[in-house]
Amino acid sequence: TPQQSIFFGDAADGTRGSIIYDHIDDAFRIQAGGTGSQMTITGGSTGYVSSKALTAVISRSGTQSISDGTNTSVEWNGTIYDNFSMHDPGSNNGERIVMPVAGFYLVGAMIMWQGTSLTGIRRIQLTKNGAVIATNRFNPESSSDPRHECTMLDYFTAGQYATVQVFQNCNTGLNLLNGCRFWAVKVG
Repeated sequence: TPQQSIFFGDAADGTRGSIIYDHIDDAFRIQAGGTGSQMTITGGSTGYVSSKALTAVISRSGTQSISDGTNTSVEWNGTIYDNFSMHDPGSNNGERIVMPVAGFYLVGAMIMWQGTSLTGIRRIQLTKNGAVIATNRFNPESSSDPRHECTMLDYFTAGQYATVQVFQNCNTGLNLLNGCRFWAVKVG
């Protein structure tokens, strides 16, 4: 057969885990918890090890009004990809990503500002359990690009979370647009 397998199970489910060798692409696949392959080892001269990463990417649809001169938490209302239920939609409009296991995480956000005002500043801040750990200040007078990004790498213990805050002071309210993204991926 094209595949040979070893299965592990319990009284409730005979296939809770498996090690599968696939002769078609010369790859070992390791599965745990009864869902898809969590790790693949490919063969040949270009062989590599890949694993299912702890990853969440969330977005916002519609606009969010950002008042002049106020730090505001971004309201995330859509999940693009979340393979370990890291997006916490029950917390203050789903504003946070919770890290399920301890490790280093790359966390970032991309904000889309509405409006053509070229005065004041824009700021994006990434927080860890409510404390600011990364800031990117943007002066719109130097660019007409509405995108604004901030990324950081930090160690999180299991259950700690990241959020995104924004600030602007152009003497009027500004909106965040569709297309804003917030992500976290475990990298170590």
